[in-house]
Amino acid sequence: MNNNTFTLRKGLICAVVLSLIMLLGCTTPSPTPGVTPTGTTTSAPNATKAGEVMTWRCQSSASAGDATYWAQSLMCDQIGIASGGRLIWKIFPNGAIVSRNEQFDAVSSGAIECCPQCSENDWAGKDQLFELTSAPAGHSGFIQWLWENYTTKDDPIPPAEKLFDTIYQKFGIKSFNVSCKGPEVETMANKKIITPADYKGLTFRGAGWELEIISQPEFGAKPVFIAGSDVYSALQTGVIDAFETGDPQSNYISGYADITKYWAFPGMHNLSQTGHTLINMAKWNSLPADLQLIVESIANMEESRLLAFQMVESAKILPVIQTKGITFIYESPEVQQVWWAMTEKSAKERGAKYPQFLTEYNKMKEFQYLMESYIDLQLPRYPANYPGYKENIPGVVLLTK
Repeated sequence: MNNNTFTLRKGLICAVVLSLIMLLGCTTPSPTPGVTPTGTTTSAPNATKAGEVMTWRCQSSASAGDATYWAQSLMCDQIGIASGGRLIWKIFPNGAIVSRNEQFDAVSSGAIECCPQCSENDWAGKDQLFELTSAPAGHSGFIQWLWENYTTKDDPIPPAEKLFDTIYQKFGIKSFNVSCKGPEVETMANKKIITPADYKGLTFRGAGWELEIISQPEFGAKPVFIAGSDVYSALQTGVIDAFETGDPQSNYISGYADITKYWAFPGMHNLSQTGHTLINMAKWNSLPADLQLIVESIANMEESRLLAFQMVESAKILPVIQTKGITFIYESPEVQQVWWAMTEKSAKERGAKYPQFLTEYNKMKEFQYLMESYIDLQLPRYPANYPGYKENIPGVVLLTK
């Protein structure tokens, strides 16, 4: 898609947002003071003074030029346009103000006003519950999106927001689900990884909860965490033997098809991952209710856009990746079952020390099992040559043994 198409789409989206805001302003009463659009209690929203412009520093976790950075820049532009120029989010690339791992504390203290999208794996040390955003053998991208958006008249706050926004508020941060990504590639390496035994002895780069799982005897890998920016050189120099770090589309852009031979699926370590926009709570509470609604609405739109973009672009790029000589592997059912069993075991062990972790994990899994069983009920079974099966992706060959 060229820049002219992006610009046209951006203009159309912004025009729709502006029209909706004008319509709401003419036909609906003002929100109740002290309650945000999602029902989260805050201090009473203030009214902006005539002609007042609020400019916030907004540091991304992505580098300039990355597709994620483009999406976040678009979100910031839309906030400025939809607010009539009253609220400006000035975006900076990763590391421009603080390091990525310092973003949480920078927003909490007010050193920067916001971050457009962050991965909870970066600060799981603050609270283990953050690791539920990327639980191994967890939600698929679509089920994650449902978990982040399901509401009823009697319960207007989605389950995911009810959990994570509550945690963030303990640190003086207001959060919104803004990124829901589909599955990552399970492994990228120069060795076939199909069975659990194939992991044994590998120095494996991962992140978050998965590092604990792959170190179990059933896998026997040597887990290490290396910053994403250093993964390429770490594989080239033999510091690591295998790694995971993203979805097919982003991994192709990062050049990993040039240094690996085998990519394995499905991404059991991270079938989906949610990211949040972080806003300093005092700054959030200073906004009038209409600006709070604008920020929340555009954040929700960004979440759906990113999921769609990442899923569709990853599917389209698979045949291109194979032209680089990459062999795609579909890991054995045994591998998938071990991921699930080891995650269940780990959750119970963590729960013995941190009961709320197991409580929230069980609630999340209950939602997952309900939706998986319903989706399975609605998923037809066709003959073996049905074009919709994984074996029939145009231009793609899967190795299964």
